[in-house]
Amino acid sequence: MVATAATGLAAVGAFYVTSRTLDATRQQTALNEQGQYTDRFGRAVEQLGSEKLDIRLGGIYALERLAKDSARDTNTIMRLLSAYVRENTSCPPTSTPIVNAGLAQRPPVDVAAALTVLSARDVGPVVPWADVTGICLDHRNLETETFANLNLDRASLAFSNMRGARFRGVRLQQANLRGAGLPASEWLGVLANDAQLDGANLTFSILHGSSFTGASLVGADLGASMLDDDSGGTDAPYADATLPRPSAPARLSFHDADLTNARFTYVRLASADFSNTSLNGADFTRGKLENTDFSFTLVVGSGSAHGPAIGNVRFDAADLTGASFRGRDMRQAHLVGANLTRADLRDTDLRGVDLRYTTLTGANLQGAKR
Repeated sequence: MVATAATGLAAVGAFYVTSRTLDATRQQTALNEQGQYTDRFGRAVEQLGSEKLDIRLGGIYALERLAKDSARDTNTIMRLLSAYVRENTSCPPTSTPIVNAGLAQRPPVDVAAALTVLSARDVGPVVPWADVTGICLDHRNLETETFANLNLDRASLAFSNMRGARFRGVRLQQANLRGAGLPASEWLGVLANDAQLDGANLTFSILHGSSFTGASLVGADLGASMLDDDSGGTDAPYADATLPRPSAPARLSFHDADLTNARFTYVRLASADFSNTSLNGADFTRGKLENTDFSFTLVVGSGSAHGPAIGNVRFDAADLTGASFRGRDMRQAHLVGANLTRADLRDTDLRGVDLRYTTLTGANLQGAKR
């Protein structure tokens, strides 16, 4: 029995020694790997400061690989790349003349690469937007580029060619996109509140779950733009990756925007929010605008019975079934051939409006002046 016990103790002892040896080996391996990771990180950061483009690109892609290898360091690496983009795309002083303003050039290759890495990353509750606020890419050729999960607040993209560009889960609040060419672009879950889009071209664009609240779109062309009900719904990226995703797609909003002389002909923007907008000279001819909200809420004490006149706005032959114009002064509106079935026209001023061939079946005209 003594021999048996001794054998058992020896086996236990051997197991203990082996286990400790393996633990020590694993710890040493982990330390070695961490050391290698630290070395790789240091080299990549050093490469970003090189004068040679190919070395800077190597640093950018090395950081991308490191972010994939270590979830713990992903945010740090993305903040580093964001700072790199901001540092290399600052706008010149307003007094500085723009050289070759008419020639749209591609952005610097390293900047484009960093933006691509930032846009390609996965987002979640602990992965916020990449902070590239205030960057300057005026007069650039950004055709078919994808901008995803980026904070581009106060960025300047004026007069850039962005035909076919995709904006997904992006912030563009107070951004400058004056005169930008954005035909056939896609806007999915974008916050463009208070942005400047005067004279921008968004024809044939897809607008889904985005907000242009308070934005200026004077003279902008959104002809034939549309909502895309198949563009993602609740699985679409939204512009705040740090907040719970809405249970339903956000409503397209132009609330309180300046749409003076803007063009919305042939659009398909059912249920969009155009409340309290400035609509003088806007053109919605033949638009499909069912259940759209064009109402105006008066400020208490304004002394007016109606909202400001929507001078010379055109809704000829537009489908406005179920739309709301409550509180609007529409005396200069063009509604020939429009479909206002079940529309909310309460408290509107329709005096002198040509309603020939206009369908008013089931419309609510309570308090309206005719």
